[in-house]
Amino acid sequence: MGVKKNNTIIIVEDDPSMLYVLRRFVESSRCRALVTTQGKTAVSLAEQEAPIMIIIGVQLAEIDGCSVLQNLRQNTWTQHIPVILVSNSVDEKCYTAEGVIGYLTVPLLYQNFLTLMTPFL
Repeated sequence: MGVKKNNTIIIVEDDPSMLYVLRRFVESSRCRALVTTQGKTAVSLAEQEAPIMIIIGVQLAEIDGCSVLQNLRQNTWTQHIPVILVSNSVDEKCYTAEGVIGYLTVPLLYQNFLTLMTPFL
């Protein structure tokens, strides 16, 4: 079975090992993974691609994931897109922001990813 047409998930992560695992999770779920390592490009990419979900690493180098989330929520075209946050810990204030459907912590487990993602497939 091939990749469905409107099943793009954007991954915003700058850690290569985390990015590799997240990409594998997305592709194993028969979705299209679209990757950016730059938090600043996430909003424009989301506007162009209209993904079913965005996965954001909280500890990005040039702009943190909470700021990326805030930028997405302030944009009319992207404010409705569900978001999963990825971090080493769960004590980030942005986890309770509107549109955050859940979070993944290290170590990343595929079953936890599927639990969060399944309602959107």
